[in-house]
Amino acid sequence: MNIHESSFIESKVANNKKSPVVAYLLWFFLGGFGGHRFYFGKTGSAIAMIAVTLLVNWWLFWIPMAIWLIVDLFLIQNMLKEDEAKVRHAAIQEVHMMNGNHQPAQSQHVARPVPAAQPSAPVQPEPRKTEQEIVDELITPQASPVVETTTYTTQPELKVVKNDEDLTKNA
Repeated sequence: MNIHESSFIESKVANNKKSPVVAYLLWFFLGGFGGHRFYFGKTGSAIAMIAVTLLVNWWLFWIPMAIWLIVDLFLIQNMLKEDEAKVRHAAIQEVHMMNGNHQPAQSQHVARPVPAAQPSAPVQPEPRKTEQEIVDELITPQASPVVETTTYTTQPELKVVKNDEDLTKNA
């Protein structure tokens, strides 16, 4: 995908995605009637909100609707992201159609088939060792690489002193 196609997609997303301001205003003023859910195209749950508002809330002091509205307050961000992903996917499909590729574009989160692994030769197990062979392996010293090291040290010259007079002569 080149830079022109990418900018086309991003401009489509910027122009066609749902507005967070409108979503929160609908939630605040028409939340009890599912206004924000109608805005996102979630018609079934919006009608359920209307039914709960008109049928249940009068007897339960608006508690079910208050809980639903508080939950929706946090779900609006996720609804906005879902809408943006739908708009981006539609724009990518439009770019593919303009390029002459009439196959629908695959979404990034769609699972793709993995090629099957090529059959390989069966692995032969090693022959079992007897107890004596195992003991012999443990006892027999194994050849290890030899590393030669040379250490140079200087030792002071030692003189044997028989009495204190020899010490005064040498000093």
